[in-house]
Amino acid sequence: MVATGHLYGIDQRFFGGPVLPASAQFGFAGVDLFFVLSGFVMVHLTRFGAGSASIIPAFLFARIARIYPMWWIALGAISIVWMIRPGWVFASISGAPNFLADFSLWPHQRPPLLAVGWTLIHEMYFYVAFAILLLLPARRLAWGLIGWMVMVAIGNVWLTFDSTAIGASPMVTLITHPLTLNFGLGAAVGLFAARGLRPMPQVLLGFGVAWALVAGFLELQSPLALFESNWQRVLSFGPAWAFIVWGMVGLEADRGYVPLKKLSGLGDSSYALYLIHVPIYAASARIIAPFCGSGAWDNVIAWLGLLTIAVITALLMHQLIERPILKRLTKLRCKFLPTGSALMPSPPSPLGTKDENNFVIFNRIKWS
Repeated sequence: MVATGHLYGIDQRFFGGPVLPASAQFGFAGVDLFFVLSGFVMVHLTRFGAGSASIIPAFLFARIARIYPMWWIALGAISIVWMIRPGWVFASISGAPNFLADFSLWPHQRPPLLAVGWTLIHEMYFYVAFAILLLLPARRLAWGLIGWMVMVAIGNVWLTFDSTAIGASPMVTLITHPLTLNFGLGAAVGLFAARGLRPMPQVLLGFGVAWALVAGFLELQSPLALFESNWQRVLSFGPAWAFIVWGMVGLEADRGYVPLKKLSGLGDSSYALYLIHVPIYAASARIIAPFCGSGAWDNVIAWLGLLTIAVITALLMHQLIERPILKRLTKLRCKFLPTGSALMPSPPSPLGTKDENNFVIFNRIKWS
C-alpha cells in the first residue's frame, strides 16, 4: 500500500502528463496498518511472559535485531549516494543530514535522509514504552496500556492548545503523537484475542472494511490532507485496521483460515520493500522517464515496472541479506538470553480455541 501510494509522487515528478489520481495517496494508510499490527504482535509475542522482568532484555534485543540491521544497510547506501550526488536522493533535505540521529533513529527536527525512517522512530518508541509496561503484572497490562494512551491523548491536546508549547522538542512531539493510538488499538486486539474474545470474525472483518471505505470516501477530494491531520488520520483508519486485524486473527485461530497464504513470502519481504522502494523508484524512474511520452499507457507501464523492480529487489534482499542476519542474531539471543527467548516465538499453540480457558493461562502462570 505504501509503495503504491509513493508512486503518485513519482508520477508527478518524472513522467510527462501525470495520470495517477490523488486518491492513490490513500496507500499511505498502510503505515497505520503497520502500527496496528505492531501493537498486536508485541502483545501476542509476550502474552506468556508479561509481568516478568526477565523477558525484557530478550524482547528489546529481538526488536533491535529486527529493525536496525536492515535500516543501517538501506540508510548507509542512501548516505553514500547523498555524499556523491545530493540531488539524486529523492527525499533530499536542505543542509547536512544528522547522521547520528538518523542511524540511531533518534527523533530530531528534520526527517531522516531516508524519509520512511520517520515511522521507525515511532516504532522504536513503541518498543521501549511497551518494554516498560511488561514490568506490570499480566493482569495489569491492559490498564498500563490504557494509561499510556490517555497520556498520549492529553499530551497532544496540551501541545495543540498551549501556545507556549509551539516548537516543542522532537522527543515531546514523538511521545504525544496521536499515531501512537494505532499501536494501542493493535495491542487491545492482542489482549482480546489472547483471552479468547474473538467473536464473529467475519462481521469484525466486514465492519473494518466498511469503516475504511467510508473514511476514504469522505476524504476523496483531499486525501493528502487526511494524512496531514494526525487525529483525523487515526480516527479514520486506526479503528478500521484494528477491526480487520481482529477479524483476521479470529478466522485463523478459530477456523484455520489464512487467506492469501501463498503471498506470505511477499509479506516476509515487506520490511525490505518498505525501506528500499523510494530509492528504487527514484533511480529507476530516471532511467525510464526519457522513454516515456505524454500518453497514459506509458505511465501505467512505468508504474508496473517500478513496482515490479522494487518487489523483486525486496524479495532478493530478504532472502540473501535479511533472513541470514536475523537467523544469526536469533541464535545469539537464544544463547545469551535464553529465558526471554523461549517466549519469542511463543509456545506452539498460538491462541488456542475458544473453549480453552485462555484467561487463566494468560493471568495465572507463575514465572520464576
